[in-house]
Amino acid sequence: MVGAFISEIDVKEFRGIKRCKEPIKLSKFNVLIGKNNSGKSSLLEALYLFPLPRLHSTIYRGDRINQIGECHSGTDSLVYGYSGNAEMKYNVNEYPCIIEIMSDGTSNSSVNDEEVDIPKHVSKILKISERNIENISIYIPNDTKTLDRYAEYISSIENEIVKSGANKRVAEFVNQCIDEKYTEVLWTREGLSCRKERPDGSPLYIKLDDLGDGIKRATIIMLLLEAHSPHIVLWDDFESASHPTLIRAQLEWLSKKDWQVVLSTHSIDVLYQLLDIEIGPADLQILQMRKLNDDTLVYESLTIDDLDDLMNANADPRRLVDALGV
Repeated sequence: MVGAFISEIDVKEFRGIKRCKEPIKLSKFNVLIGKNNSGKSSLLEALYLFPLPRLHSTIYRGDRINQIGECHSGTDSLVYGYSGNAEMKYNVNEYPCIIEIMSDGTSNSSVNDEEVDIPKHVSKILKISERNIENISIYIPNDTKTLDRYAEYISSIENEIVKSGANKRVAEFVNQCIDEKYTEVLWTREGLSCRKERPDGSPLYIKLDDLGDGIKRATIIMLLLEAHSPHIVLWDDFESASHPTLIRAQLEWLSKKDWQVVLSTHSIDVLYQLLDIEIGPADLQILQMRKLNDDTLVYESLTIDDLDDLMNANADPRRLVDALGV
């Protein structure tokens, strides 16, 4: 795999996680399942803060730590109990990287316990340019405000998207999931629209807002990811507003790209579709997550074969998390 690959993360005092019982090992394609407030979103946010919480995101037009803070009640909410320090340890290409966040919003980052020029050092570790560090990962929360910001950004890079052909590739993707035929996504006075080809060959331009929440969300996110090809994709509530056909198509699309994926889901449809997606067994894992009474995060990893066995036995993996940590 080219670029960034976070093989392990350990979290302490971050958001609702007091600590991890053991470091969480990650593969190339990871699916997080668990009850509400079991630590799924917190883990995605902790991964997004790598390698620098104060790293500016061109896409969001702000610091990563502020972006996450805006999804909650502020940056102080990123520290467990609103006081003290949060700590995240990452293993990246065998290099240990550490991030500390204080409740006042300040932060520290180090590699091998040394305070270094993080962008320069991390770009060397990952063999990518410092310029590309800024958008090394893209975080997709289930948040309307963030989606609107991403849509604004997409509009600002219209020429880049059209030149790369991403607007046509995304339209072809959308065609798999609806009973209509679109030839391209384009920009009109009303904003993002899809060009529909009618039987007589004449065009009709449909506003993206009128195609439904699932298609709108998928189109914006895919245009964003196609334009930037991040090294890490972090997607919360992956199934939001999506029909099973759209879920399957998105999973297939994600699996064919050379990036690390970590997504969370509450949907059994996502788990069923994973059984039919061509992802190498060594590249895919399902992480069952649960928090104990003392807010210790525990998890168990399932392979695709484990998932298949459970489904064939009519056992729902989402319900089995209650047994974790006992």
